[in-house]
Amino acid sequence: MTNSRITRLFLIVILLGLSLPKLAESQVYAPASTGGVIWANQGWSDAEREFYHFASQGVVTSRIDWFMSLEQADNRQLLSDPGYLVRFGFMLAPKSRLNPLGLPIGFALAPEDSLVKGTIGLTCAACHSGQLSYRGTRFRIDGAPSMVNSTAFGNAIVESVLTTYHSSQKWNRFARRVLGKSFNPTTEKTLRTQFGATVSKIEWVNKVTNQNDIYPVVEGFGRTDAIGRIGNMVFGTDLHDSSNFKVANAPVSFPQLWDIWKFDWVQYDASVVQPMSRNTGEDLGVGAIANYLDSNGATNPAPQKWASSINFENLKKIETQLQSLKAPLWPSQLFGKVNIPLARQGRNLFEQNCASCHAPRPVLPPGDKFAKLAVTIVDANVIGTDPQRVINSTTARYNPSKLLGFQSPEIDLAEGLFTVTEGGKNWYYDLMQFTPEQRGYYDGFDRPNLVSFQMRYKARPLDGIWATPPFLHNGSVRNIYELLSPVSQRAQKFWVGLDDFDPVRLGLSAKSNNMGFIMDTSITGNSNSGHEFNNTSGAGVIGRLLSHQERMAIIEYLKVLPEMPPENLPGVPLDWLNQ
Repeated sequence: MTNSRITRLFLIVILLGLSLPKLAESQVYAPASTGGVIWANQGWSDAEREFYHFASQGVVTSRIDWFMSLEQADNRQLLSDPGYLVRFGFMLAPKSRLNPLGLPIGFALAPEDSLVKGTIGLTCAACHSGQLSYRGTRFRIDGAPSMVNSTAFGNAIVESVLTTYHSSQKWNRFARRVLGKSFNPTTEKTLRTQFGATVSKIEWVNKVTNQNDIYPVVEGFGRTDAIGRIGNMVFGTDLHDSSNFKVANAPVSFPQLWDIWKFDWVQYDASVVQPMSRNTGEDLGVGAIANYLDSNGATNPAPQKWASSINFENLKKIETQLQSLKAPLWPSQLFGKVNIPLARQGRNLFEQNCASCHAPRPVLPPGDKFAKLAVTIVDANVIGTDPQRVINSTTARYNPSKLLGFQSPEIDLAEGLFTVTEGGKNWYYDLMQFTPEQRGYYDGFDRPNLVSFQMRYKARPLDGIWATPPFLHNGSVRNIYELLSPVSQRAQKFWVGLDDFDPVRLGLSAKSNNMGFIMDTSITGNSNSGHEFNNTSGAGVIGRLLSHQERMAIIEYLKVLPEMPPENLPGVPLDWLNQ
């Protein structure tokens, strides 16, 4: 397939012939620890950090000129105003070579040599760059869970687009910003037609999701139903099939990314093995342009239907760079010194009560070509945490007929994601005429594309865990102290958002500035049950009742775990799950 033929696939995204706004002069990216902001030292240079913060992964949220010209839905202020975007949990950043518009961390402009040049979208850092606020200082951590409210941000864009289209005054201001000196009745009509195509798609998706109550649980700051939204985007929106939308009522917290490259299985439910497959699915779920259907809604033939806007080169670079990302060390100058004698007591308690799941378990040679660590995988009924995530993943079924081009029986989520990720990445590999060795390198350590959804959750090593509140896969426990406590002693409701960090109990502060959302653990998908330490038996009780002093000792140890790691668990072969 030639580049010119590929480019034509994306004409719906780019309005050719109209000028884009001239980008501002760039400067060296140096997000220095000044102005009330401290960055964790995790082994990255400023250049590496800039790339992670702003490198496009091929996601298309909007054309640049549209995004920079849209107004907020209820006033005349620009949607792109950084002061407005921080309300959704985004973090401000200086202008630089990769961030010439001075947008917050996580906004990426498509490169000039991209198939979707002239567009803007979110990248990995939007959801995986954390910030802990304490006494007026913001401590930022690369690869940590962000507190972005991606759902509210998406809704703000939708409301802005719809009000712009249906308000003559807003439309006139928008069109003049976009078209500039080329504004005239003809160019405005063309812009109106293309903008209207976006509006039609939005209104169709809104109708389907609202009528069927597809997203009944508030995701809020720091969470999204990632797997559910990927399924709905790929098999519902991209295939224009309303029957393929499934209720997504199991939000999960954005996970931390350090050490992720070492694990044999990733995702909270230990469902994916291959890095490129995981990243391809994530890209498709958050807005990469797919090409499954032609302009008439008919299935495109292979290989054209697997073409996409995914930036596989940047995905590989980001994945490779993550191998040098270290877990953050406890900033004693900010949060207070560690009580080392108490931490040593905590290490003993950790090895007695936690290490069987959370200590590193090396993969025996020669399997270390594929993975360094085997994560502990626990039956959902044993760990007892909210099961809705794995219930949804194991029961979802989709009609793939439009994807395949012929009438087909329903498929499960694992088969569906395998099909689209394998097709998408192999389209690119074939286009680039990669050798088998190159394909294995891009896939990540020659790992196979295995996708498996079962009733299970994974446990991971806990280095840097203190920097990732709230806790459990769904963010239902606000601090580590409560996580080490009986369920009856955990907060049933608490604020999640732009709150202060609690360095004593390791988590979210009990106070709130009312800028977040209320986490209600009585709602489906939000349960704070399981992973319980108590002198009872039953599902979800994983250890004995710990005293207050013991909980505080474990907390003290978690602050310095990277420097005082627990002993490794016995090594296992790579295919240990099948033995």
